Amino acid sequence: MKKQFFGIDSATLVLPLDKVQIVNEGAVERSIIVGESTGEIKGVKEQGAPPTRINGIAYKYVIQRNAITKEGAQDVIKIDINAKQLKARYLQGITRENVEHLYQFHIGVGDIYCSFEDFLSGRLIDVDFKIDFHLSNKQDAVNNYQTLLSLVNPKLKQQGAPFFKNWSEPNNMGLEFYDRKVLKRRNPPPSKQNTRIYLKGVELLNKSYVFWSTYLEPLGIDAENVLRIETWGGKNANTFYRYGFEDTSLNGVLDITMAQAMPMFKKPFSHFFDGTARDKVKPNSMTFNQELHFLRLKEFLNDGFSIEEAIELTIEMSSLELSPRNKTSIRKRMLDSYYTFQKIIGEQVQMKMHLDSDIRTFLI
Repeated sequence: MKKQFFGIDSATLVLPLDKVQIVNEGAVERSIIVGESTGEIKGVKEQGAPPTRINGIAYKYVIQRNAITKEGAQDVIKIDINAKQLKARYLQGITRENVEHLYQFHIGVGDIYCSFEDFLSGRLIDVDFKIDFHLSNKQDAVNNYQTLLSLVNPKLKQQGAPFFKNWSEPNNMGLEFYDRKVLKRRNPPPSKQNTRIYLKGVELLNKSYVFWSTYLEPLGIDAENVLRIETWGGKNANTFYRYGFEDTSLNGVLDITMAQAMPMFKKPFSHFFDGTARDKVKPNSMTFNQELHFLRLKEFLNDGFSIEEAIELTIEMSSLELSPRNKTSIRKRMLDSYYTFQKIIGEQVQMKMHLDSDIRTFLI
């Protein structure tokens, strides 16, 4: 039985400092702040503590002075939250149902303390949303990854890193669009939104082995059949607003459903995959003249005319005085353009049909 799990993979939780008790001063990093009106925070480090890791789980706390927020300049604490802090519930992602376990992780560490209500009221930035597709087996996940690779816009493939990367090694298998570590943009449009597709089981075994062997393997939790999609859909308040979400508190973001979040994934993918947006299809195998002929026909075809009728109407509306011989030649070229286009679109549709039906509905 196929399953999809949607949730938050990672984010930064920002709380007013006066709502948090610092229990372990030595574990908290401090910074001088340059604030952004969007709520995104940038800092210049004064003195720091490295991220702490426990069995592959990373966490970090940073105090920032004079951060610019909706309430004006205030001192805040940034808390790195991620789904690994849920331990055995990791593959669920951070959700309404398990957020209290996330809270208990941070309280249990013992470096800070705040109430659960205040924890939920903190605002989120740098949010990665994820959806896991649990397929029938590992080979099914590999096949879907390879099909998606075949659909990537050729222009992105040609540009390569940092705009597009394909990892096809045995220890790392996946796609990444627009590396955010390199392409630093304050408010990236959907066409440049950092997004990743990868085999979660391969990543866990090779990049997060300590975590997997500590919390998942003992319980028989296997992710080798999981194809994961992650997108940076909540970089800051402006990014949330773009997708129609005004409440950027943890409590508010947890109310976002998978259906409501679909534009966060579909809008970027309409740019990343060749032919996912019907009106933008420009098959590379068509010559310039073929494409020009088809565009002239398209308006009539969209109005329900047959290809033969569309060709005659296009010729009639031409301002050129054409001889019968020229008309015959143009009819042939236009028909050739039409069938070339249909062949290319048919190949794209055929490739998409190799995708798992849930992935195809969600992405394409």
